[in-house]
Amino acid sequence: MSNLPTVIPASSSDVIAYLAMLGGQAEAGAEDRFKSSVDERKLITTLTMNKETGLFDIKIGGELVRSVKSVYATAVDIYGTRALWPPEADKKAGTWGKFPVCSVGFTDPNKLLAEQVSGNWLINEHYRQPYLLPVTPELKENVYFSCGRCPYNQFESSDAWEGKPEGGSKRKACQEGRTLFLMIMVKGMALPGERSEELYFFANDQTIDPFATLTVSYGSNRKPLETMAIMAAARRVPVTASVFKLSIDVVEPPIGFKYAQLDPEFAGVVDPLTYANVIKQMVEPVTKFAVKYSGAVVPDEDLSVPVTGDPSKTAADGTPIPF
Repeated sequence: MSNLPTVIPASSSDVIAYLAMLGGQAEAGAEDRFKSSVDERKLITTLTMNKETGLFDIKIGGELVRSVKSVYATAVDIYGTRALWPPEADKKAGTWGKFPVCSVGFTDPNKLLAEQVSGNWLINEHYRQPYLLPVTPELKENVYFSCGRCPYNQFESSDAWEGKPEGGSKRKACQEGRTLFLMIMVKGMALPGERSEELYFFANDQTIDPFATLTVSYGSNRKPLETMAIMAAARRVPVTASVFKLSIDVVEPPIGFKYAQLDPEFAGVVDPLTYANVIKQMVEPVTKFAVKYSGAVVPDEDLSVPVTGDPSKTAADGTPIPF
């Protein structure tokens, strides 16, 4: 006779937790066999910033789970990506598929900033390679070109790449992004002691799979990412032990298109047990994941916003697309 409870919890979240518990009692390999043909990246929860609604869309494998105005999260790690997508006219004409002409997968952001990386360029008949090589590569061959020497990684290269009159945009043809590996958190008790701000302890959300990724365009989110590091440093808390309330600021510049920008607010710290037993334990798996998919790129989207002014402050659309 079954020892399972006869009363099923009423709320939807409790029902899901109950089914998850029952699934854990099932044959251990069943879930693995179902997921054996699924790209593991599609099973990771992703957050995308929706510039139309100003909400975070929470997705798994492209399936929308729900949308929320804000989320509490701590950053386990951050990696950079770079990709050169075909010109807009070619994308509309179907000249090129849904993959970049050249890309740099997950890498240390410092190496991107120092131009110590090379892009993986697919030799093709549509687009001329960045510069000549001692040996002429074959068609459809993947060749690495130094980002530091690439003309498409220079400011004001976008117009020429898009086939537009030059001088209208300061931005690069090549798009740069940052992927944050996050742990979704829930608020606990207030931090003790007298403080100028109200801060809280946080623990990982045990009602969901709390691990998630958020990919943003670096051009429009450089300052918010810097702000996160500064807010943590000002409180003498490691960034990976800091909890931020993440919201979205939809920006509509006078020139260009509106874009979504990350709006972080320091909310508190990870409680010590969670930091030791959950956050710190995620560092190695995240590193292995990033190395394994170092060839992954941010899929194409409306990432670019033409702007004028200082090239070092060139903005790009903040709509993030995971992997």
